[in-house]
Amino acid sequence: MMNPNKLIAPMLLFFMALGTAAQAQLTWTPQFATDQDSITILFDATQGNAGLLNFTGDVYAHTGVVTNLSTSPTNWRYVKQPWGSTDPSVKLTRLTANTYKIRFKIRNYYGAPAAETIDSIAIILRNATGSLVGRGAGGTDMYIPVAVAGQLGVAITSPATNGFANLNSTVNVAATCNQNAALSLFVNNVQVTTVNGNNISYALNANAYGKYRIKVIANTPTWSTSDSSWIVVRPPVTNAALPSNAKQNGVTYLPGGTSAIVALHAPNKQFAYLIGDFNNWEPNPSEYMNFDASNNRWWIQLNGLTSGVEYAYQFMLDGGNTYADVYSHKILDPNNDPYISPSVYPNLKAYPSGRASGIVSVLQTNQPAYNWQVNNFVRPPKEKLVIYELLVRDFTASSSFQGVIDSLDYLKTLGVNCIEFMPIMEFEGNDSWGYNPSYHMALDKYYGTADKFKELIDKCHQNGMAVVLDIAMNHAFGQSPMVQMYFDGTITDPCNSSYVGGPAANNPWLNSVPKHPYNVGYDFNHESLDTKQFLDDVNRYWLNEFRVDGYRFDLSKGFTQNSTCNVGTWGNYDQSRVDILKRMADQIWINTPGAYVILEHLSDNSEETVLANYNMMLWSNMNNAFNEATMGYNGNLSGLSYQGRNWNSPNLIAYMESHDEERLVYKNSQFGSNINGYNTKSVPVAVERVAAAGAVYFCAPGPKMVWQFGELGYDISITQNGRTGRKPILWSYLNDFNRKNLRNKFAGFATLKKNYQVFSTNNYTLDYAGKGKIGIFRDSYMNAVVVANLDVNPLTLNVTMPNGGKWYNYFKRDSINVTNGNWGFNLAPGDFAIYTSRRLPAAPFTTIGVGTNDLLSTGFNVSISPNPFAENIQISYELSQAVNVNIAILDMNGKQVATLANNRQGAGKQTINWNATDENGGKVAAGTYLFRLSADGMLQNMQKIVLVK
Repeated sequence: MMNPNKLIAPMLLFFMALGTAAQAQLTWTPQFATDQDSITILFDATQGNAGLLNFTGDVYAHTGVVTNLSTSPTNWRYVKQPWGSTDPSVKLTRLTANTYKIRFKIRNYYGAPAAETIDSIAIILRNATGSLVGRGAGGTDMYIPVAVAGQLGVAITSPATNGFANLNSTVNVAATCNQNAALSLFVNNVQVTTVNGNNISYALNANAYGKYRIKVIANTPTWSTSDSSWIVVRPPVTNAALPSNAKQNGVTYLPGGTSAIVALHAPNKQFAYLIGDFNNWEPNPSEYMNFDASNNRWWIQLNGLTSGVEYAYQFMLDGGNTYADVYSHKILDPNNDPYISPSVYPNLKAYPSGRASGIVSVLQTNQPAYNWQVNNFVRPPKEKLVIYELLVRDFTASSSFQGVIDSLDYLKTLGVNCIEFMPIMEFEGNDSWGYNPSYHMALDKYYGTADKFKELIDKCHQNGMAVVLDIAMNHAFGQSPMVQMYFDGTITDPCNSSYVGGPAANNPWLNSVPKHPYNVGYDFNHESLDTKQFLDDVNRYWLNEFRVDGYRFDLSKGFTQNSTCNVGTWGNYDQSRVDILKRMADQIWINTPGAYVILEHLSDNSEETVLANYNMMLWSNMNNAFNEATMGYNGNLSGLSYQGRNWNSPNLIAYMESHDEERLVYKNSQFGSNINGYNTKSVPVAVERVAAAGAVYFCAPGPKMVWQFGELGYDISITQNGRTGRKPILWSYLNDFNRKNLRNKFAGFATLKKNYQVFSTNNYTLDYAGKGKIGIFRDSYMNAVVVANLDVNPLTLNVTMPNGGKWYNYFKRDSINVTNGNWGFNLAPGDFAIYTSRRLPAAPFTTIGVGTNDLLSTGFNVSISPNPFAENIQISYELSQAVNVNIAILDMNGKQVATLANNRQGAGKQTINWNATDENGGKVAAGTYLFRLSADGMLQNMQKIVLVK
């Protein structure tokens, strides 16, 4: 009696299916190699994705194994050599122009422990740098099943893959077995031949349209196993108009919840099938797609769907290559989805392992609608924007949308009225800045569900915060179907020797060769009508479906077809690029009037002026100038003036920091000046100087932007763990007095920017070139003056005040009386002041002096005089009740210099003197120090004092 072959586990069956699919580009001997065998693998670069077609350099294997301990059917283990290695052990031998060979003994080669079962070999091929990769059809990884010693095995060797045949052609069907067995071959469940031995063959006459199912069964007295495949003879394509109620691209859900129309733009393809969960991932006549010749659209109506159920699907084109949908709103990725936390994305649909390969799309009829709480959000005026740029991955410990929701109170308290998210569209991998997009309309599941992101946007709107999406529309990366459907491995770029292989000349969306020198990924052709439609569709989708308030377009200077290798000329005025961006903005504003359009353009001011005057906002990188200022060198900040650029409107988003620049406080710590004991490298001094720079920055008219944790003096280098690698999330900074005080100052700046028109005035004067910064702002309601000393020495700044009378210090809450129109502001290094001609409500975190913390009690009334002082200083304060008091003098590095009090004191007024001596009675040097008063262990007051001699 025959026993079923119980040794073929589901995971192994999966790899046997993938191995069969990979045979067009990979063949191997022995056919049924065990883990103890030496295997010879041949690679045909003309097959699969043809990513190494006609490549003339060395080819290397990126390879590992999948074992019984793999966490998923595509989880590689014991990977040989890191990506980009040119170790001889992974180098293939060239046999012909497009064929290569590699040979090794399987278990010895990978070093897998004897107790671990090797199910398959996983492999892709690459050039030395990895810029050119040979994969399976549709960009999939390739797998070779590893047999179990002594187990019966049979495999169909011809045709090499499931595929297509012409009508009335003869198809050679052949199979081989690793043992002498009774072999039977069936076509459409009819036995057509049988033989005893190791091999069987049959000449199939494909004389009718339809699917021919091939199956071979091997029997021995103790075992039975089988292999199967199919061949399709497809009929002529039906030319039919896309229904008028259907979208031009992607999925249209029909009333009733059981039908959908799926449309695909794939010009110059010969045929298309829709495959998926609904037809066991095989090309069936019922899903053979119609073609609308009038607008180059393939389409099919799916019927019989279950309402509310998710279905995975792909397109099968021409020779059988499969692709996900360019217009996917959700994808499943077999390589990355297993690492998504169920707490972040609950009940994620399982990948159709064993039936599909590569990324698949998901459709779902009758999706539950999100219940929006805010339906009439009013966007803040552009000139009053306080934008907070954040990367979800590095902002919350959970790297999730929920984590951002949990942090909204913090951002609201900070004064943020707009969050700019670094790209959240599906990017390659799970761990990324997001500028490597592959599906521009799909939310990256690593951060959470679509409904969770909608909830985040809804809660932002409830808290008065707009939402801007950073989006990379300059390029797409290799996982994108736009790249894969039209690819040519022979393309080279004369400007970039590492660019080998690119979009084919007939690609509807992408340039074969990038049209500018800083391109990453594959460059969009923004002159193409297909790209324009895609761009407009992407923009409309996020605006309409998620109610975002606008976009920041990454690398907008790349929206050009003017090819040049010269970086210097790339930024010159380009009328075609201006026209492209104006057209795009117009479409956004037609769909969503008033939506923000922000460009990372960084081009010649003549071009930026045109775009700014067309109502777009533009980034301006002033990181270096601000860092020169905070380090104590001469940072010219005149670039903060939009009028200085001859712009009509304050559409300039100059910034101190963004995701792309080194962090101010880190650079201070490495390169800051240290003169006469005033050390800008120390954290207390550095963050104090960032506050002074922030006053200058925020008061200048125009929208403002803060990079995440910049308000806390984040001082982890951008290069830590690699430029785009993960960075530590340091909410613990809020426990640091100096950093918290910087946050408090930024909250005060944000309050001024949002609430007082004088800081959006067009009547202003900025004297920001030198180390002493003076800004004068005039408005009909009130005038304002900001002064800041970013020198490392004391300065007196003489200011011609806009009017006489009383002027009020926004942070210190004191006032001056101007009688002759001029005032001299005496400022210690790092000091600043913001004066207004009307008394304003106190800043959100009421503070006394520069470099002080929140006032925790009003009963202390600290007074220090004189300050600056030469020999003696008197400090007075009041206690509302008996407390333990500690008073200390610290240097600007936080080191304690002297203790003035450390005892329990009764209620009432107290006075103490300090004669500028240290703990040992020695005289201290001239310089800037900190006075610190704590009561019952809680910090109550800290102020700067300046000793002069």
